[in-house]
Amino acid sequence: MRPGRFWWVVSVLALGAGCRCGSDVNQVDQRFRLASTEVLDFGRVLEGTEVTKSVTLIAETRAAVSVAAAAPRPFVVDRLVDIPGGSQVDLEVRFKAENGESTGELTLTSGRQEVKLQLRGVGVRKPPCIPSGVCRLSEYSLELDRCVETVAPDEALCEPDSQCLEQGRCRGGQCLGVARRCNDNDACTSDACAMDAGCIHTRITCPPPTTPCRIATCDARTGCGDMVAPDGTPCGRSDCVSARVCVMGTCEEVATPEGTECGPAIACYGVSRCRSQRCVRPDAGAWDPTWTARLDGTPSEALPGLVSFAGAVYFTQCGVPLLLDGGASDGGPLQDAGAPDGGEVDGGRLDGGEPDAGPFTTCVVRSYTGTGFERFTEVVPTQERLAHVSPAGVVLLVDGGFVFRTRSMGRFVAGWEAEGLEPTQLASLSDGGVVVAARHDGGAAVVVASATTTSQLAAFAEPVQHVAIDEAGRIVTLGAEVLRRLATTDDGGLVIEQTVVRDAGFEALALAGDTLVVGTRLVRFEADGGTTTLALPEPPLAAWRTHEVLVTPSTVFLFFKACAVLAMSCLPTDAATWVRAYGRTSGALLWEDTLLPDGLEGRLVEVAALRLPGSFEAALAAVVEEARDGGATRGGLVVSLDGGRLECPFPEGTGRVEAAVFTPGQLVTLATRPDGGVVLEAWQLGPLPLELSGWPQRSGLSSQRRAVP
Repeated sequence: MRPGRFWWVVSVLALGAGCRCGSDVNQVDQRFRLASTEVLDFGRVLEGTEVTKSVTLIAETRAAVSVAAAAPRPFVVDRLVDIPGGSQVDLEVRFKAENGESTGELTLTSGRQEVKLQLRGVGVRKPPCIPSGVCRLSEYSLELDRCVETVAPDEALCEPDSQCLEQGRCRGGQCLGVARRCNDNDACTSDACAMDAGCIHTRITCPPPTTPCRIATCDARTGCGDMVAPDGTPCGRSDCVSARVCVMGTCEEVATPEGTECGPAIACYGVSRCRSQRCVRPDAGAWDPTWTARLDGTPSEALPGLVSFAGAVYFTQCGVPLLLDGGASDGGPLQDAGAPDGGEVDGGRLDGGEPDAGPFTTCVVRSYTGTGFERFTEVVPTQERLAHVSPAGVVLLVDGGFVFRTRSMGRFVAGWEAEGLEPTQLASLSDGGVVVAARHDGGAAVVVASATTTSQLAAFAEPVQHVAIDEAGRIVTLGAEVLRRLATTDDGGLVIEQTVVRDAGFEALALAGDTLVVGTRLVRFEADGGTTTLALPEPPLAAWRTHEVLVTPSTVFLFFKACAVLAMSCLPTDAATWVRAYGRTSGALLWEDTLLPDGLEGRLVEVAALRLPGSFEAALAAVVEEARDGGATRGGLVVSLDGGRLECPFPEGTGRVEAAVFTPGQLVTLATRPDGGVVLEAWQLGPLPLELSGWPQRSGLSSQRRAVP
């Protein structure tokens, strides 16, 4: 054998000796790498949103590589990825954002090789974004980290503010609708539409026939007609002795049967009936509310506590738990009443306020229907105080001015402020606006305002003690030396009709029509520009003082504190609350009565005049509250009919009556229960003939209550 061939054989044998058999035969070392080893950062992502990013895996051999992948929640990857030999593959990593920052590691494994990559992402919980009005959209911007408001697209569905519009569509940021059709095809109804209530169908009153013992009828198809009156129908004067009634179509006089109804049920008193030829009223019975609405929060201490308008009642409250996400109070950040402003959420207020301690509460303006259903609850700043409701809207006072809010939803419309302004009297104008009389830097100012425009008509430098306004918009300012009456003109100007010197020392002021009541004097403005003063008879009681004055078209009511016994001294605890009724024309005393007896601490909460048949009104309904049994209170209704007295106490447990207002057919009260709860309740009055218009009040007009009882 040649030497060269020997070495070739040895080499082959040596290679054979180093061979690995079985499963490891021809194995290639499989390896991969990442295109980038930097942290995979998903950035800020809205909570609940899924974002996907890719990681590039590169095979470093010509053989295919299988890689197992794993990542912790909230990151998600496919469990296995195959990389063709000498190629690369993009592995998708998904981030399902949760609230707050999330970190983790992406672990990639192939055989004995393991590669890790840091993962990071921040989930952002979207705050509630509330649009400022209809046809506005408010969406959270992740880039700006705040709510961004935009105009809703045209033709978007919306709910018009007026119930007289339907099929609302947004156009140019305004909610426009089609006039609601209110025709009920009934000839016996008058069809109309009210902005707050929608279609209203009022039964028409057909004219009574001129022939006795025929009554008016109405047919839905043909309208008004008449027919023979049923037997027993009154056809003339009746009392408990004799009555003129219809018998077979003829009016005849008959003896009044025992038990005949001679008076309607009023409040807690049932129907009056004839007994032994006398009309007898039954004793007072239980007087329970017709409906009760329990409220959260506390009643506002600012007066008036309740205001009524068009059958609805309005009031303000503070300490109301803030509702977020449409549910119960959840301790979230307190939102302000305006548009979102991008401020920092500090656990309390936006706009840089101090954090609130404890549960989040707010102040609201609320409205309920006359049947006890909530119309709206709208958040307001704490300084807004309810003052008046007019066709122009809900008017609330603020320091130095006032704001308008809608009557349908309580939404902010406009505001007007002036330094040093203190509004004292508001009243409605025929065009729907309001006229405001106010003290201003020691003098007086007169402002005419609506939801869109506001202007100051006049200002006086001298100090003003009283400001009053009547239903026609005429204003009286009463200073130390002068009394002025001012009237607005059709073009928005102001005319000073009278300037008279007056005596000092009057404690009360009221104005109605051409009559001004100053203390116990009637000042009547004559057509020729002069004035006539008439002194009212003063009560012959010890230590009396004027408390309040009301004026109706025919009667002057004077409320005062006095002791019934003429004595050298009269302690406040000995004084009773009295009312005197005077004829508005003659000034003569009609009657007097005590509303709160002496020896009892009490409050006069609300009063209303009654319109009785006859030549004059001389009746009053008052809500009073007396302190009894070491401070416990018991309130009720007192009705004075020509000096006669009816009393209807509230049931035990009603609590302290914070405010009350008379509305057609019922009395609405706001009370604090002994256990601290707050309730809004209505009490049926029956056919009590309330006079709810024509007499002014300190904070309003025509059914608006006074600011100071």
